[in-house]
Amino acid sequence: MYRYNFVDFEKEDKLVKLKFNKEYSVLSRVIACQDFFCKHNVNNLTLTDDFDKENNHSYKDEDVYRQKMKNFFWTDDLSIRMGNTFSIDEWIKIFIIVVKENLQYWIKNRYSLLIRTQKEWIQIFQENGFEKEKAKKILMELTFSQEDKDIREKPFIQYKKLYITVPSFIATIDIYEVLIHVFHSKRYPLNFKGSFFEQETREAFERIGIHNSGCKVKQVECDMAFIFDDCLFICELKNELQPIAPLEWYRFYKKMDEHIEQIEKIYQFFAQNLQYLTPKLNKPANWKPKKIYKMILYSGYLGETRIKDNLIISNVRNVTNFFEKTQLFVHVKRENNIYMLKACNYEKYPYFRKKETELTVEDFMNYIKLPLSIWF
Repeated sequence: MYRYNFVDFEKEDKLVKLKFNKEYSVLSRVIACQDFFCKHNVNNLTLTDDFDKENNHSYKDEDVYRQKMKNFFWTDDLSIRMGNTFSIDEWIKIFIIVVKENLQYWIKNRYSLLIRTQKEWIQIFQENGFEKEKAKKILMELTFSQEDKDIREKPFIQYKKLYITVPSFIATIDIYEVLIHVFHSKRYPLNFKGSFFEQETREAFERIGIHNSGCKVKQVECDMAFIFDDCLFICELKNELQPIAPLEWYRFYKKMDEHIEQIEKIYQFFAQNLQYLTPKLNKPANWKPKKIYKMILYSGYLGETRIKDNLIISNVRNVTNFFEKTQLFVHVKRENNIYMLKACNYEKYPYFRKKETELTVEDFMNYIKLPLSIWF
């Protein structure tokens, strides 16, 4: 048995059986397959655990891709339409079908192209629940043209009435990464409104022992408030994708100016009306905080933490890392052909040695100025 952290191989003469850890991407699995092919003259490969017996064209890790999309968009609703035809859920299914067909073909025919007619591909998509007209649109959407640059996003090459794919390449794509590129390139709206991000964030804080609550009074709403070291934190939670181009960063910072104005209004109201928050945070009516902080926490990572007076602008993960005392392993060591990560960040963040009850707001402010995601 040849062991990887994401796949196990069992060799029986020229037959190889694979058992996959479905939490890892298809790309990781195929890398392992390629590595095995290189080291051993294997002519056949049998996938034992990867396919759903009830639906031959569905990976079991389809659920993993769905969860990754939910995490990326901070939404539990994958029925949101991306473009005029397909939902996020349908896009995931479409690419899983294409990758799976190419992977199965590639296993048996390592050095040839996969060539099928339009009718054959339409039949495959129909067998997996797509209507005939939608199946035709799938081929139109995924057919490479002269203007296209990435065959991962448009895997079909049309020649007359034939549709050609390159299995050795298509079988190795990570569907999650490709779909994000597809959505960006088509300029689909990727910032979804709704309460899922706020709900997930509040639940994440509860799980690490930080009791919190939202509060709405007439037209004024606080997404999340919590108390730490007798200080009150009033938070505005923003689900914004991390910009990837200079113009997007410019637009992001223009939005940030609006967010600062918004949190200022929320802060002014609740700082003068603590009676709305104190019962939700299990404090008596006469409780007064040592200091009140206002925070804007984004879903995407930022390249800096902005602090001015009592205003803190960061992202959710930076804050939860502090309360979880997340250990970042930074030293890479190779053991038995597997790369292991060793050592941790105690020297950089000495207050992580403290007990939870000993952490102070001063520790938090020292940490948030240069959190893990920025320092490393």
